[in-house]
Amino acid sequence: METIRLAFLLFLVNSFHLPAQILFSETFSTSLGQCSSTNSVSGAWVFANSCSFSSSGGHSATGHALFQGSSCQFGNGSNTVSGNLNTPTLAIGSSGAVLTFNYRLVNECGSSGTTCTYDVLKLQISNNGGTSFTDIMSSNGSPAGLTNNGAWTAVSYTLNAYSNQTIIIRFNFNSVDGFGNAYDGVYVDDIIVTSNCSINLTSLPGNSTISPTLCAGNNLTLTTNAVSNYSWSNGATTSSIVVAPGTNTMYSVIGTSSANCVSSASLSVQVNTIISSLSIVNTASITGGTCPNASVTLTAGGANTYTWSGGSVPVTNGVAFVPTTAANYTVVGANACGTSSSAVSLSIHALPTVSVFASTASLCSGSAATLTGIGTATLFNWIGGAGGITNGVGFFPSASAVYTCIGTGAKSCTASASIPITVVTTPSVSPTSNPPTICIGKSSTLTATGATNYTWLPGNASTASIAVSPTAVVNTYTVIRSNANCVTSQTLNVFVNQLPNIFGIATPVLVCASKPSTLSVGGALTYTWTGQTPSYTFTGASPVVSPPVTNVYTVVGTDNNGCQNSATVMVATDPNPTITIAASSTVLCRGQSVTLTASGGINYTWTSTSGTVNTATYSDTPLGPTLYNVTADNSFSCTSSISQVILVNPTPTINIAVTKTLVCTTGPSTLTATGANTYVWGANANNAVTPGTIVNPVATSVYTVQGTFTATGCQSTKTTQVTVFTPTITVTSPTNTCYGGNITLVASGANPNTYNWNTGSGFTNPFQTIAVTPTVFTIYTVSAISGSNGVNCPSTQTTSIGIFYNPTITATPQRTLFCRFESIELYGNGGVSYSWSNAQTGGTITVSPQTNTNYTVTGTDANGCVNTGTIQVKVSSCVGINELDGSANSSLSVYPN
Repeated sequence: METIRLAFLLFLVNSFHLPAQILFSETFSTSLGQCSSTNSVSGAWVFANSCSFSSSGGHSATGHALFQGSSCQFGNGSNTVSGNLNTPTLAIGSSGAVLTFNYRLVNECGSSGTTCTYDVLKLQISNNGGTSFTDIMSSNGSPAGLTNNGAWTAVSYTLNAYSNQTIIIRFNFNSVDGFGNAYDGVYVDDIIVTSNCSINLTSLPGNSTISPTLCAGNNLTLTTNAVSNYSWSNGATTSSIVVAPGTNTMYSVIGTSSANCVSSASLSVQVNTIISSLSIVNTASITGGTCPNASVTLTAGGANTYTWSGGSVPVTNGVAFVPTTAANYTVVGANACGTSSSAVSLSIHALPTVSVFASTASLCSGSAATLTGIGTATLFNWIGGAGGITNGVGFFPSASAVYTCIGTGAKSCTASASIPITVVTTPSVSPTSNPPTICIGKSSTLTATGATNYTWLPGNASTASIAVSPTAVVNTYTVIRSNANCVTSQTLNVFVNQLPNIFGIATPVLVCASKPSTLSVGGALTYTWTGQTPSYTFTGASPVVSPPVTNVYTVVGTDNNGCQNSATVMVATDPNPTITIAASSTVLCRGQSVTLTASGGINYTWTSTSGTVNTATYSDTPLGPTLYNVTADNSFSCTSSISQVILVNPTPTINIAVTKTLVCTTGPSTLTATGANTYVWGANANNAVTPGTIVNPVATSVYTVQGTFTATGCQSTKTTQVTVFTPTITVTSPTNTCYGGNITLVASGANPNTYNWNTGSGFTNPFQTIAVTPTVFTIYTVSAISGSNGVNCPSTQTTSIGIFYNPTITATPQRTLFCRFESIELYGNGGVSYSWSNAQTGGTITVSPQTNTNYTVTGTDANGCVNTGTIQVKVSSCVGINELDGSANSSLSVYPN
């Protein structure tokens, strides 16, 4: 009945899912809901229900949170994207809680289920209000827990470590690198946090939650920490029950926990009965016993602990030991409810006797021996040597060894005995001759091995090796070898060949020193020659030699049998001239000449890349390193040659970089030389000894620098020109003017809009043309900028204006008084030409004014200067004589007129 009740209660728990408290649940059905997001510029956590995995299984189908960079993918082309999906603050109770969620991730590492250091999804938790977060799970393996799964995956994480704390749960995605992605695969859904709902059972006495043990017939108390609604598997409805089971029994209770949720707990009660008997397993036969030195294991059963006694060796239950004597063993078994004992007897059998015999203790290799074992054993087996030995049957031992016979008696107990057999090696290796064939006069070494004593016939030599020099064509030798009483005898032959007959000649027999002569030889197959001076070796039937002095050559000829004989050939020599070369210098700079003088001969011929010259002294100007060879003869018509190398070092290739090749007068230009190690500039370049120098030419100048390679002393020069631009400003104007006259000064030859005139108070007239009115001799200065090829130089030009003073022009009348209607002459004075105010010209004019009239005369002198004079002509009515004359001293008066 209790079993039926427990099954029914478990059915209720499993069928109706007794509720636990849900602290947080977000299934993203229409939006991000209770979750919030913080994102980078290029990506964001969003609600989605229309991307590739919106309707996939394994999560709620109405929607989910998606990290989106571009469309449904999290890549944006070039920038790192990241974002956080946060839950609100959650309070975890004292019983802890469990977080569950679904996720799907596919990234650059594919969907293999491996970790990946790019495109990482992390589960993080903060217990300090979001100030900092701890990584709980990550798809990069640190810490593990999330993978590139390629499908929706459910995850559960226990939050018991955060009991009695408030937490924020965060899902963080970071693409890490800046590469574009095209992966539809960062999804989170169904985030649920459920509080733990648990109760426990405790047994009393002992206050233990671990399965208690009691003896049959006793009782104990079971109590639970649930607070209400108790339902025990035995039907009780109180917070504690007293039980006295007769067998092992599982007790369970369903109740409401302190977290106000329904849970269950179980506890197994173990029941021990009083021990009635013990079982014993003995690995040795109880009736037959065991062999001496064999191990035995005694194992008792039916209790919790076991204690063995008896025998001379301590015994542990179920552990092998080696008994030394026959004995009775007793075991006491105990459990919580009492003890019981049992006994076992162990006997030890005697070993069989084994004796061994050999047909011989020593024998020669190849001979037979017999080994025999006897005694109380029923079976004899032999080991040792090459094996395969049968008791009492002959065999052929190959080497000395110790053989052991193992005898097996009753109850398979064994004993053994050993015996040695010595095998003496019978010499069998054939003797050798080295070489087996010799040339007459040579020796061959005969060698035998494998014995301690040797006798050679003929001769009775007693060593392992002997040397023989026979003369017969075929010679037979016998060696007798022995090891103790093991003796063998063998023969071998030595063959003898005759020597070849060698002859040789030289053609010619007299040569100039080091000139060729051909040696010829015959009578053999191959030939090896040796010379005296210098000492050297060469081969061949017709070698060519060039002896420096008279030489005797020895040739050794070898026939097809390898036999050798020798002969000698002499080649006499005449001396060659000893030529020397004296060079004016062995190292030149390019462009220098060398003089070579040869001596020590009679006639000389020089050869080089420049050609062939027949003279003792030779001069040349090599362009590069050159080998000069001279050949000369002597009175014996022998010739010698000698060579001389003349090294030619290059001269520097100087280049001059000029900052300005066209400058104004005294304008600076920097000259920089390259291509050498040291430099010396000319006097007009400041005698500088540096690569660069600054010059300020006043006129177009040529500058020279000499460059030197310090390692060789070779020099070369380079010139460059700096042109000085000379402005050509001109001023067009008269050189003189009349006092008060206007003069136009026109400057030309410079850049437009750069003219400026100084007319006496500084440069204040920025015009190319100006007008001036000097009153005294005046010098005018114009400044301007003149340019050519990008160079603009300031320059000035002056012009002077001289002053001609105006003439003093006067007008005088013929008389000072004249009558109306009378004509009178007016005279101009002080000039060379005149013009009058009445439009008449000339120095004398005639006027007939009717009233008093002023006349102005303008006179021009020889310099073209102009001035004026004015006169008034008074007209009288003439009523007296004096008026007619106009002179006070007139002597004639007409009256009336």
